[in-house]
Amino acid sequence: MIKPLKLILLQKNWLRKTLDENQFHMVMLCHNKGRILNSKGDYLEAESAYLEAKSVREVVLGKEHPDYLGTLINLATLYNKLTRFDDAEALFIISNQILKKY
Repeated sequence: MIKPLKLILLQKNWLRKTLDENQFHMVMLCHNKGRILNSKGDYLEAESAYLEAKSVREVVLGKEHPDYLGTLINLATLYNKLTRFDDAEALFIISNQILKKY
């Protein structure tokens, strides 16, 4: 089994080889913006950034890609924190379905 940090590095290397430079930066920027805003407690802006990251990753990487999955999980966790349990549950169910394919 691949350790999580090594998996992240492999994914980033794959992304750099697969995407052009602008796509790579856009994919990483949207998600990281959400993580930073979430950590600062700016949950509404974090949601907006995660939704943008979800859209970009879906188009650029596809719904089966682990980075898309990561955005879904982070968005679901944010919804859970905001007591939006129905929204969180829906994303966790989708995430679980993707994970079962691995």
